[in-house]
Amino acid sequence: MGNVFSRTEYLASQYGRGPTDFSDPDCGTKVVVLGSGNPFPNPLRRGPCVVVVAGGRPYFVDAGEGIWRGIAHAVIHHRNLESVFDLANLEHLFLTHLHCDHTVGLPSFLLSPYKFNAPKEKQIYGPPGVVEMVDHILAAYTVDIDAAWTRSGHNSQGWRATGHEIAASGVVFEDGNVMVEALKTEHAPLDDCWAFRFTTRDRVVVIGGDGCYSDGL
Repeated sequence: MGNVFSRTEYLASQYGRGPTDFSDPDCGTKVVVLGSGNPFPNPLRRGPCVVVVAGGRPYFVDAGEGIWRGIAHAVIHHRNLESVFDLANLEHLFLTHLHCDHTVGLPSFLLSPYKFNAPKEKQIYGPPGVVEMVDHILAAYTVDIDAAWTRSGHNSQGWRATGHEIAASGVVFEDGNVMVEALKTEHAPLDDCWAFRFTTRDRVVVIGGDGCYSDGL
């Protein structure tokens, strides 16, 4: 499959200083900030998106508008992440809440990898409404999906995505690398907002999203 982001290396000179790696080189779990910020159009930020890397696989939290380019930026400056962000690994994403600045990059996460024949169906976890959001995004891009699948010979799985609605605090996902627990938090005026606790083999990482202090957090 390879990694499409290796093709963007020639753009490195346009980005200036790259993201800094403060992590312990021997640590098996890393946290990569692909983007941050709020709806203000700051050209130096890409919107909220954090990745927990465990077992060499990425687990995304939130999808700011620059998620796709943020992946490329990280790979350009830290080539050890190239295998982590292989197209076949872009699969799991967790949404803290459904505000637009945390979800506007979702169409890109779902469909941009498919342009390069990414093979995996995406799994999107979030508050009630995420199933409808995912389904509507895919419906909106039917023409594009059809063009890639039927006319370009792409696989029939890479465009697909399934939304999973979180109804209560507790474990929402688990595989051989990580256990993910959802914790109810507060972010007015929303009724459903979640923090995520990632337990890996060597670390515990909690990503709270934005909002105010709460018992869950």
